[in-house]
Amino acid sequence: MNTAADREKERSEYRFTTQSIKLSAKLEHIILPFDVNILNQVLQNLKYYSVEQPPKVLAGLEIVPAGIARKEDLVVDFNNEKQVLGISGNNYDRIMDAFSELMTTLTYAVQPKELKTLFYETLTSAIIKGKENPLKVFSSKSQGFMESLGFDKLFEEEVSPLGIRLSPSNRDVDHTDWFEYRIEPYLYRQTQLYFVTYVYRNHDLKKVNRAIYNFQDLSRGVISVLENP
Repeated sequence: MNTAADREKERSEYRFTTQSIKLSAKLEHIILPFDVNILNQVLQNLKYYSVEQPPKVLAGLEIVPAGIARKEDLVVDFNNEKQVLGISGNNYDRIMDAFSELMTTLTYAVQPKELKTLFYETLTSAIIKGKENPLKVFSSKSQGFMESLGFDKLFEEEVSPLGIRLSPSNRDVDHTDWFEYRIEPYLYRQTQLYFVTYVYRNHDLKKVNRAIYNFQDLSRGVISVLENP
């Protein structure tokens, strides 16, 4: 069990740089109780300014919706087809405060219609400097494992995982309470850097907010497990 002293030691050993944080609501309606004009009016009242939407960007296998409004370092995006409304930035407290303000104001604006939320989701990414070379860490952790599976024979040389992805063992990706944690070497710079992404989804907003707050300690704990034999 990690003590407060252990957690403080991990914070000093593993330097953390947040890349992005996004907090979203997946709405649950056959027909949405508002249109984009209502949403735009709410955003205008909250001092956001509209931005022109460039073509949607392909990121991996997913289409990332363009932002529709900004305020300082905050970006609001809305996917009408998927009924997903989100705010992104790089400051935990600002995002959570802004998200709460937006959802409360929008709920009030569409009354007497009800605004139903199926689940909330955060997508957080960061770069963390560890103590070891991640390529060597993942290689040492998989020694013998790849060979036992027959992968070394297939590739005709010794191979190892280039990172790991973790998710609940008993829930699939469509579940409303789900997460995916991905950690891999950050290949483009120093040899001690890890790139981490964390998707956490839950029907309870408090649990999602807690996941955002705990992300740094969770990540440092994961790297500590990987780097220590």
